[in-house]
Amino acid sequence: MKLKNNSTLVNFKTLFSKRGLKETAHKILHLNLESWKIALSIGLGIFIGISVPMGLHTLVAIPLALLFECNLVLTATATLVANPVTIVPLYYVSFKIGSFLTGLNIQENQIYTILNSPTLDNLKQLGSNTLLLFFSGAVTQGIILGLITYFISLFTINYYRRQKKFGTEAIK
Repeated sequence: MKLKNNSTLVNFKTLFSKRGLKETAHKILHLNLESWKIALSIGLGIFIGISVPMGLHTLVAIPLALLFECNLVLTATATLVANPVTIVPLYYVSFKIGSFLTGLNIQENQIYTILNSPTLDNLKQLGSNTLLLFFSGAVTQGIILGLITYFISLFTINYYRRQKKFGTEAIK
């Protein structure tokens, strides 16, 4: 999308540059929210991104963010952990965890069918055992990675804010 001055609305080169990432981190660290609320918003988004099938993230993120009084933008953005680049390994690990937890097995070719086209319809076609296997693994993986993200975010935000309070810069 071009604006009047020929600049793009979002310059992806700048966004993913070192400077762009630092600016994003700076904005998150300076939100007018308690640190646990920021960390919860990010952790919840990671949980949703991993445990909910693609295409349904926003539909699930909005009510859960409102329910837990999280930052809606942070929660929705964190769901992007599941994207076309990461979905294959995330789904594969979900099936493996689900298989371990439930004792059910799924044939490798069935996993690859879903990984090639990760839609809810493809999951439904494989039956209720496959859904149980997938969702038990995805929810478990989402809980683990969401909690890890929550605690890392909380530690990082608190560390940064403590350093800033005492006049030293934690992130340079």
